[in-house]
Amino acid sequence: MNCATRINVATIGVIFGVSGLTHGFFETLQGNTPTGGLLINAISAGNSWTRWTEGGEGAFTIIPNTPNPPQHVRS
Repeated sequence: MNCATRINVATIGVIFGVSGLTHGFFETLQGNTPTGGLLINAISAGNSWTRWTEGGEGAFTIIPNTPNPPQHVRS
């Protein structure tokens, strides 16, 4: 592998790594909430903790959060 290929692979790896960290950070800010499907927004457009009003960072989840089933109380 030549030097240019190594530099390109390392640069892309760093960019993907940093974007993965920010993606996960913003998902944790949303908390454990039901997703409503398999497509989610890690960074939704127009939230108070974002710096932009347009756009977002969408994602696909394999295991969506579902609402908790009602708890039946026995009397």
